[in-house]
Amino acid sequence: VGLAGLGLAARGVANLDLKTLLGMSSRRDAIRIHKAININAPIDELYRFWSNYENLPRFMEHVKEVKNLGNGRWHWKAAGPAGTEVEWDSVTTRQIPNQELAWESVAGSQIQSEGMVQFRENPNGGTRITVHMNYTPPAGVLGHAVATLIGRNPKQEMDTDLARLKSLFEDGETTVGGQKLNRQDLAGATS
Repeated sequence: VGLAGLGLAARGVANLDLKTLLGMSSRRDAIRIHKAININAPIDELYRFWSNYENLPRFMEHVKEVKNLGNGRWHWKAAGPAGTEVEWDSVTTRQIPNQELAWESVAGSQIQSEGMVQFRENPNGGTRITVHMNYTPPAGVLGHAVATLIGRNPKQEMDTDLARLKSLFEDGETTVGGQKLNRQDLAGATS
């Protein structure tokens, strides 16, 4: 009864139909993330680093592994709520060197998502990175609400991930998953 009450309350607050709320609709924008950060590093270095998605676990703590499947396809493993792990495949939909990367999950993936990262030179030097992402987590908005209650808020995690990237490129080090990563560890990752 309590779970049903939580579901009805979430439906009322979110103003979404039950299928979308539970992540069972084809709607891909249940959760929207829009974040930006300025990093004092060359645009080409940051673009090269990010465009190889296998580098993302180096600063995104919830992303455990990304494998290149070839032809612009990638297989992702990420930490889910309550110690679970989620996996999905994505395809790169747009790639403009030193400007933009865009992707979307392939049909039938456990995580339905699409997103874009833009790279712009700052007038005062450095690079502005802007991340736009829409995704439907397992169990939809209700799953997102439960994950937030137990301390996993993807919007806050993205803030922390981008701060780690900034620290890695500006200060030469960061810590991910309790392990220290130094700038020299990136040899080959940005070239």
